Amino acid sequence: MLRQVSVSILSLLLLSACQGTNDEMLMAIETAVNGDSVTSHRESLTDDQVEEATADGSLGHDGLKPNSSDNSTRGLDVSVKEVKLVGRWDPTHVTELPVDKVPTILNLLGLRIIQSTDLDAIRSDRFTKSLKTGAGEQELQLQELQMAGQTVIIPEEPLAYPLQFTITNDGSKSIIYADNGLWLVGEDHEFMQLSMDTYQGRTYEDLKDAAFALHDDHIVHWNMEVTASPDGAHLVYRSNKDNIELGEESLFVYDFASGEESIMLDTPGASYTVEGWLSDHTIIARRHIGEQLSYVLVTLDGHEYEIDLKGEFPYVYDVQAGLVAYAESLSSGQLYIAHVSNTGVVEERASLHFEGQTRLRGGSRGLSPDQSYFAFIYVDSSQPNAQRFIKIYDLFTGEVMDVTPIPGHPNARTLDFRWLSGDELLILAKEEVQDEDILTPWVYRITEGG
Repeated sequence: MLRQVSVSILSLLLLSACQGTNDEMLMAIETAVNGDSVTSHRESLTDDQVEEATADGSLGHDGLKPNSSDNSTRGLDVSVKEVKLVGRWDPTHVTELPVDKVPTILNLLGLRIIQSTDLDAIRSDRFTKSLKTGAGEQELQLQELQMAGQTVIIPEEPLAYPLQFTITNDGSKSIIYADNGLWLVGEDHEFMQLSMDTYQGRTYEDLKDAAFALHDDHIVHWNMEVTASPDGAHLVYRSNKDNIELGEESLFVYDFASGEESIMLDTPGASYTVEGWLSDHTIIARRHIGEQLSYVLVTLDGHEYEIDLKGEFPYVYDVQAGLVAYAESLSSGQLYIAHVSNTGVVEERASLHFEGQTRLRGGSRGLSPDQSYFAFIYVDSSQPNAQRFIKIYDLFTGEVMDVTPIPGHPNARTLDFRWLSGDELLILAKEEVQDEDILTPWVYRITEGG
């Protein structure tokens, strides 16, 4: 039996969490646990040592190396670590998770790593409610869980949920949002509308008519990409309701304490996409002005600071507690971890340069919960069926560790991963068994070598 694991996800991106999978994939979880341990480690080397090791084949074909000059400035000893296979993950452990891991439960349900029946031990109720949206009446099936004496409400079947759903990190606030509004789900199972029925005197239906007249399109984003702050005090989202004529997307914030919505940012000519919360009071957003893309730090009171990231087309992979992980471009082998101040000053903390490509998307959460490691999927070729490897970069020592193939499963293909704690990783692997695609979860743990 595996020991209890804790899963941490910075924010919920429920549907995008299904990357690498599709609805046609039949995901059956076997119950047996393979207890065999395998290890893999790689020492942190200087650039000269890396080149020498690569030349004689002792480092490996990819020539992966950390930014050794950056690591040397820290004055830290480099210790060799190992990544050990613990075994098959047991879905029943989901009921042991603390309440602040509720977003993970949704994440695992969305990935079909756990089933609704795995929550029977902590489920206290199921209920169905109807909600009128811009697309008509929607019937919503939700469930009530009891965790650490707290009532938590989440969808019954996230993949079949007709609307968008998010939850605060502490599990205390469950939020539903649709094309025409934003609602808080109460413990009495009632929906409390947070959004206003009108904006600047115009209703959702008024804006739909205006959008169609102007753009031959009914699309209105009353609130999109709703994301809760780490402390659960605010929601941030994008909307075009303030500028339906140009279709630009502004940033809005909802304050739970005051019950008020306000514009964070509405720069003329710009549209914004939320990347994540950098702190309780700041977010990182991608700004679009025409064909130009850039990243900015935005404060709750509406100050905007452009952040200087390396690369012509930088791509942010993760935002977490003051740190931003990004590549010089999508799939680039040039990775950086940087600290961003509350005024947008970028300070590089670590970097990694290698031949090959990454297979991460925004929302993959490569940074470990304690910010000690950065994990990513690596491929040595741009071919669609190229072998995928998971590598873990130690941000303090510069050591790069390989996650080894699963013993006894030579045809397993790595699809995705999720951090389970500061030193454990849940690996999702797909393999074909009797002409059927099977997705299985495996737990790996980082340990001191020896």
